[in-house]
Formats: sequence, C-alpha cells, structure tokens
Amino acid sequence: MSSSKHIRFRGFTDKLYFINLVLAWIYTILCLIFTLLGNVIDIQDYSFVSIVCPLVWAELTVHTGFVIWKAKIENLSKFTGDSAIENANMNINMDI
Repeated sequence: MSSSKHIRFRGFTDKLYFINLVLAWIYTILCLIFTLLGNVIDIQDYSFVSIVCPLVWAELTVHTGFVIWKAKIENLSKFTGDSAIENANMNINMDI
C-alpha cells in the first residue's frame, strides 16, 4: 500500500495531526528563510520568529499529547473490553 493510500484511510485526528505537523515545519522553514534574507527584504522586527515559532511547536506538542492519550484510551478499551469512558474515569481516579 502506498503512502498516499495510508493517509487517505486514516481517521480525522490522524489527518489533522499530519496537516498540523506539515504546517509547523513550513512555518519554521519560512522563519529561517526570512531570518537569512532579512537584510535583503528589509525586515526590522523579528518578533514573529521569537514569539510565534515556539508557539507553533508548543501547539504541536499539545496535539501530540492528545493523540497519544486518545490512543492509550482506545487501546485500553480494546484489550480490557471496557468502554473508553470507563477507562478514562479509571485513569483519572488512578492519577489522583
């Protein structure tokens, strides 16, 4: 199965994560290009690099944590036979 077929048959969360990952890298590469060519295109303020670039990666980190947490709950429900809500409540009670 080719990689395009793998992406096509993924769930909504996986597609959204892939788009988020690609956009984070595109923004990072654009920041690098703007930084390298800043004198040529006369950029005076680089706050978009120092503020927004870490925010982009922080948002991707939160999204990654969500995907991992969701997969953990789904795998628990697969292996134990319980519903995902019961497993989520069990994990919350165990964390306290």
